[in-house]
Formats: sequence, structure tokens, C-alpha cells
Amino acid sequence: MQHQVYASNLVAPTGRCQAGATLANSETDPPPNDTLDQPAEDMGRLTFVVLGYGVALGATSIAFPLLALEAGLSPIAVGLLATVSAVLQMGGKITLPALLTRFSDRSIIALAISVMLAAASVLLIATTAIWFVAAQVLQGTSRGLFWTASQTHGIRTKGVATRQIAFIQGIGQVGTMVGPFLAGLLAARSLFTSLWAAVGISAACLALSLTLHKLPTYQRAPRKSRVPIWRRKGVGPGNWGGAIAGAWRGVLESFVPVILSAAGYGTAIVGALMSMAELCGLIATGAVARWGGRNVGRFIPYTALALGAGLVMLALWSQIWVVVLALAIAGTGGGVGGVLGSASINEAVEHSEQGAAIALVGLYRAAARSTAPSLVSGALAVATLPAGLAVLAIGITFPILWIRPRRIGSVTAEP
Repeated sequence: MQHQVYASNLVAPTGRCQAGATLANSETDPPPNDTLDQPAEDMGRLTFVVLGYGVALGATSIAFPLLALEAGLSPIAVGLLATVSAVLQMGGKITLPALLTRFSDRSIIALAISVMLAAASVLLIATTAIWFVAAQVLQGTSRGLFWTASQTHGIRTKGVATRQIAFIQGIGQVGTMVGPFLAGLLAARSLFTSLWAAVGISAACLALSLTLHKLPTYQRAPRKSRVPIWRRKGVGPGNWGGAIAGAWRGVLESFVPVILSAAGYGTAIVGALMSMAELCGLIATGAVARWGGRNVGRFIPYTALALGAGLVMLALWSQIWVVVLALAIAGTGGGVGGVLGSASINEAVEHSEQGAAIALVGLYRAAARSTAPSLVSGALAVATLPAGLAVLAIGITFPILWIRPRRIGSVTAEP
């Protein structure tokens, strides 16, 4: 089973006590020289790195599908290209637990940004189908590494795990909200201008990422439980939350621009509407970061229902007020689903397993991000786009029939 890669515990290295990590031999081993001495300063730099990466990702998320349509590719091809990106993202998630034991999360963050820079650059060379495939392969690989590595870096500073995760993802959502809006404005001149902006922002983020503290790598340790993380009680809701976020991201970056463009909206309006959807998710994430406590998994079914309702509305009506309402509802559900998923699964595992747990949620997110566009593309080949979105809405809410979030004890409470 491919999920068994997550069964091994990732244990934080020796040194200063950090939230969300179990320290090995902290009383007998001297603290390493690269221990995080100024968490606030390092977290500030990480914040700007995540923000910039989100802007670059958001810009490519609108530029790639619209440029593909401009180059003559069909909507089905656009969906399949998004699937390619998501499959590579899932591959990155699968390899992350092993990478985190060999390389610092700073190195993984820098590598991910370098790959994003390459993804934004390749379509400046040519816009034939093979170059679109290359761009999506690079983008998927980059995002598969970046989001989890940034969370494992941030969660090792002091604080409540739920709020740390929500803060980092919230900052990323600010970037993915600004990115489409910026790209839409620049696309009024040329879609290639949007790509140049993504290249410049990625380069700046890469330089800043190299100034992050180089924390020691995670260490493998014999797991306390014989049951792999993905088979434990209480983990299902967290994985479901990751899938909700992935499905929304997959549709947002493939078929939402296609739907809005087909309805007659210009590139600037398309970018503004996508940014508005991100803003709604950001507001919900901010609420979790501010007031989020324990047992957040009980809210995950509501995020699934919100995403499903928003997708159905978007599929059936094209009036501007319905589109705005649909994207607001879907953006709220999809945007906060991943935050609640990561927080919920971290409540169900030991401190030493939180790195692997975050990667597991990311795997489900990437799997859903690849499945959602391909499912809609398949429906589009035999039926209509609204039918495909309706099928996706049913699929994302279907787990409500058997997944019941349970109350968690205090395994990740502050010591």
C-alpha cells in the first residue's frame, strides 16, 4: 500500500523545545548551533516567503488555463493538464516524509520555489502542448513540496498547532487571492506579462527563503503504535478535509476560469472573482487562526456541504450575483477544509508524528486535486460541464454517510 510510507514517525531533532515536535534526548544532548534562536524573526521571513509563493502560484493558476485556451487547447485538455499537475503534486507528497529525514525543510522550501520559477518560465519559451505539460509537471512538483515543508518549518515554533497551521495556510491564501487578481489585471495587456510577474516574484521568494533558519532534519524513530497513521481512528475526518481542499483547488484552477470565460466575463473580472473566492476562504481560515481550539474536525462535514452547494450553483446559473454567491460559498468550504483537516489529524496523533500527519493530509489533498478535474473532464466528454460539477459535488459530500468526527483527547495540547 502506498500510504504505508507515512507509518514511520518523524521525530524533531534535539534542541530547544518546540511546539508540535517531540525532542529526542533533549536533556543529554547539547542543543545544535542551528536551533531556531529567534522564532518571531524567522516566522516573519517565512510569512513573506509563503505570501510571495502564493501570489506566484495564484498568477500561474489563472494564466495557465487561459493561455491554453488562447493557444487552441480544448476545455477537456485544460482539465487533463490540471490533472497532470495534481498527480505530480501527489508524488511530491509521497516522497516528503523521506525527504524530511534527509534535508532541512529550508532546503525543501528553496527547491520548491526554484521549481515554481521554472514552471512560470517554460511557457515564455513556447505555448505548444508539450510545454503546457512541462509547466504543469513543474508546478505540481513545486506545490507538492512547498506547502508541507512550510508547515513543518512553521509548526516547530512555539504556539498552538491548530493556529500555526491556520496562520501559515491563511498567509498562503492571501497570496493565492492576490495572485489571480494581479494576473487578471496584467492579462488585460498580455497573459505573458502575468507569467513574467510570477517569475519575478518567485525569484524574490527564492532569495528570501535562503535566509530562513536551517533547522535540523527530522529523525526516524520506531513508532509507538503498530497501526499506521492512515488506519487510526480519528484520522478519517482530517484526510477528508484535505480532499475537500484539493477538489476545490483542482476545479478552481481548471474549470472555474473556463466557466467564467465561457459566460462572457473578461480576464480582469475572472481574476477578481477567483480572488473573491480566495478571500472568503481566507476569512474563514482567519477565524480558525484566531479562535480555533480543539476538536475542529466536527466542522469538516459543513465545509463539504458548502463546497458541494457552491459547485452546483456555479454549474446551473451564470448570472453575476449567483456566480459571486456560488464562489463565496465554495471558496469558504474549500478554503477552510484543508486547515481543519490538518488540524484535526494532528489532534489524533502524537507530537512526534505531526510531520508525517501533515504530509498524509497533503497526499489526500493532492489525490483529490488530480481526481476532480479528471472526473469533470470525463463527464464533459460524454455529457455537459454542469453534469460533471454536479457529480463532483455529490462525490465530495458522500463521505458524510460514514465519517463521523470524534472528540479527541489532548495528544497535541501545549505541554
